[in-house]
Amino acid sequence: ENRDYITDFPFYPKPWGDLCKTTDDINTHKCLIVFHEAADDEEQMDLEDAIRDAAEDYRGDEFIKFYWACDPDAPLSSNIRQACKLGPVGHSPRMVLLDIPDDGNFFVSDENEISAETITNFLANYKDCKKGQI
Repeated sequence: ENRDYITDFPFYPKPWGDLCKTTDDINTHKCLIVFHEAADDEEQMDLEDAIRDAAEDYRGDEFIKFYWACDPDAPLSSNIRQACKLGPVGHSPRMVLLDIPDDGNFFVSDENEISAETITNFLANYKDCKKGQI
């Protein structure tokens, strides 16, 4: 996360984060969020690595903040999950592109396997996915 300021000096904000710990840019930019509250520790680490890799490789036309949400007790991620109509926490991850600045639009991926490649593919084709509005 964004804790090691000495190693990262000069500090530049990372384009990723844990939605349960930081909400930078969620109201001002599109945000890709992967929910996987039922994941074990290893699955969570794999998920975070995939999101970091995708964020570092992303070269789109607009800034997107990348988040993971793995804490079932975190109020913000729970509220976003409910607003995006993702249903109850399950064993498979759910990926959403949330665009609060654009009238609260969101796009839900059908992808159950999360990797840097599936995240990149979703961002390239999200307009073909199920769309909703908060």
